[in-house]
Amino acid sequence: MALRDADMPSLLDAANRTDPKGAVAAVAEILQKDNPILLDMLFIECSRGSSHMTGVRVRPSKSTSFPKVFNTGMVQSFSEIPAARIQLRNKTAAYYRLPEELAAIKEMNQKFAETIFYGDEAKSPAQFTGLSQYYNDLSAENATQIIDAKGTGSNLRSIWIVTWGESTCHGIYPKGTPAGLQIDDLGTTQLVSGGGTTTANWKFFGSHYQWNLGLVLRDSRFLVRIANIDIDEITDAAASGPNLVRLITNGLFRLKNMYRGLVAIYMCREIHKAIYIQQIEAKENSTLTQMQLYRKGVCNLTCGGVPLYMTDSLDVPESRVT
Repeated sequence: MALRDADMPSLLDAANRTDPKGAVAAVAEILQKDNPILLDMLFIECSRGSSHMTGVRVRPSKSTSFPKVFNTGMVQSFSEIPAARIQLRNKTAAYYRLPEELAAIKEMNQKFAETIFYGDEAKSPAQFTGLSQYYNDLSAENATQIIDAKGTGSNLRSIWIVTWGESTCHGIYPKGTPAGLQIDDLGTTQLVSGGGTTTANWKFFGSHYQWNLGLVLRDSRFLVRIANIDIDEITDAAASGPNLVRLITNGLFRLKNMYRGLVAIYMCREIHKAIYIQQIEAKENSTLTQMQLYRKGVCNLTCGGVPLYMTDSLDVPESRVT
């Protein structure tokens, strides 16, 4: 599995390179700390405006590729902070309001994470196309990269194994922008009471956060979707229902290799908890280990050296993949 280097910039790296004032970089740092996807995801500037043309592998069994255009989409959020709270600090600039506006930034971050997996620009032009649109058919040419966990109920989820890299799968942001992020200080506004008069006590500072970005899938062989996991059928010892560790292990061996980028595994909270429990039940037979990753004092469960991340963006009931 590859290690991050200067040629594999994260969102924060891209923001630091393109935003000398540092305001956007501060938001990027908050986004990255709050979203495990951003820890490993590589970001590249679009080759033309708000879209990116690159070569995509035609078929899993052939080495030929063809040019394809990937578009960026937009996620955004608004924030209103009572003026009195900010003025107590004697700081009104948008940069210094960041600690008060975490809720708005987290809302935008959640929208991004959901779009990574479920975005469909055919249905919502403002979005970019997410991974589920590429891995949703067990009879497709890339069906070898989809593992059917055999769930048939109404409470299905997926686990994703993703190799982030320039030649595999990566993020994009519009050309000439600071990592696709834009922060607009809307200044102060006053709410109007029911009688049509303004009240000084209802004065707010407003901010508009906008994030333009997209997703590029260049080689489907370096990703795996473990689909049709029935949450209701999971058992502690995996004596019945899905054996989550076995499914992940099989998924890792479906990857073309693990040396073309940063490999990570994503799942919802319920599956992540179940894996911990199944690890305890398995005891010495478990293939899972604890590993310290990225920052001191933070440990993640790993399988084959690959980190397992929990993201609430995958806690969405899915249709059965057939």
